[in-house]
Amino acid sequence: MRKGILGSVACLFTSASMALAQASSMPPPETKDGGASLAPPVEASTEGVELTQAAEQTKAAPRLPQASPNIPQATPAQTPSTAPTNSPFSCNPFSCAQNGCSTRYWVNAEYLNWWFKNSPIDVPLATTGPLGPGGTPFGIIPNVPGAIGTPGTQVLLGNQNFGTSNHAGIRLTFGTWLDPDQSRGVEVSYFLVADRNNTQIVGNTGALLTVPFLDVGPIKGQNTLILAAPGNPAFANGSAILGVTNHLQGEELNGIFNLSRTDTARVDLLVGARLLQFREALTFGANSVGTAPLGIDNASDSFVGNNNFYGGQLGLRAEFVRGPYFFGITEKFALGGLQEQMSVSGSTVTNFNPISAGSVQAFPGGVFAQPTNIGDHSRGRFTFANEVIATAGYQMNDWARVFISYDFIFLNNVARPGQQLNRSINDSQFAATIPPPGGLVGPASPAFSFRDSSFWAQGFNVGLSFRY
Repeated sequence: MRKGILGSVACLFTSASMALAQASSMPPPETKDGGASLAPPVEASTEGVELTQAAEQTKAAPRLPQASPNIPQATPAQTPSTAPTNSPFSCNPFSCAQNGCSTRYWVNAEYLNWWFKNSPIDVPLATTGPLGPGGTPFGIIPNVPGAIGTPGTQVLLGNQNFGTSNHAGIRLTFGTWLDPDQSRGVEVSYFLVADRNNTQIVGNTGALLTVPFLDVGPIKGQNTLILAAPGNPAFANGSAILGVTNHLQGEELNGIFNLSRTDTARVDLLVGARLLQFREALTFGANSVGTAPLGIDNASDSFVGNNNFYGGQLGLRAEFVRGPYFFGITEKFALGGLQEQMSVSGSTVTNFNPISAGSVQAFPGGVFAQPTNIGDHSRGRFTFANEVIATAGYQMNDWARVFISYDFIFLNNVARPGQQLNRSINDSQFAATIPPPGGLVGPASPAFSFRDSSFWAQGFNVGLSFRY
């Protein structure tokens, strides 16, 4: 059947071609006067007119250039991205509401390398000087060898700030946003700068070694406790040892409220509370050993200070990004109460005292810690604390950052042990005193009285931040 249809179509095209050929070959009809006759009238065909007009319009219309395969074709317009142009990451904390990232929590872990303001030691602890007449370590006030004010006396230990070494520490921070727009959040942080012990020792090297003090007992004036004296078998060897140990820790809880934000910067208000605890312990040992079977006299003092600050806090935190790099500055100011506590203790192990009958016994009281000031002391102060942090870092990907920072913390008032040493001592309390210790004669001294000063800690940190 398919062949029949094709054959019919072919026949139709053949017949049409022949008819057109015959029409074109026929001569025009002649008129009666020998001229060409007119063709009989034919009805106008609207179809031919329409085809003619269409052809003329086609000729008149300009031809558009065809696209070449070598010319890049225009692509449909795309919706501009809302991600910040200066950040290569899709999840940017400055425009999270616009780019749809789901970061909600963050955790920071930091290693701290800090140092503290030097510990003040307000009194001289060990001195040396020329011996008295006849090479004796004894003398009559005001010319006691080694005493403050005696010509030739040199201070070997104390009476200046005591430097401490760097401290290692850690800081952990946890936070969460409370809304998808990251305009309100909560953050809690804890840091610890661990204990570091610093010790300084002076010993006799063939010279006089004493502990100077102001005697307010029966014998009044500048006096000394002899530790070593060359040529005297009762004071053959002696040493003075100063040790200072301190650490700092703190906690804070802050609400975060966004004040301003662009694609590359944000500023947040911090409102919360903070705790700071600074602990410092001072130990002092005055040791004297005579040639056997002579005496032993080892005195030790301990002053331990705890400073606990509790206060409300306001702060500002600003951060800026430049590509994968970011920079920040944080300022926090806290106002509140400071609880100062000082624990004083002391003891002496000796066989110098007559009641020991040559046996070694322990007695209460050392040198600067005596029964008149031994015990726990405390008081409250109103003060302030301030902290400044400068940060620079690199964002490795959407969820991890590495950074370094500089941190400075200031406390307006703290009680430090080296300032609580009172060198006005009634020597009737000394363990080696005759009569036996406990028989206080004269004023009750040293008495305890709080003295304080400012404190700062500063250092550099290296940290990692994770966001999820």
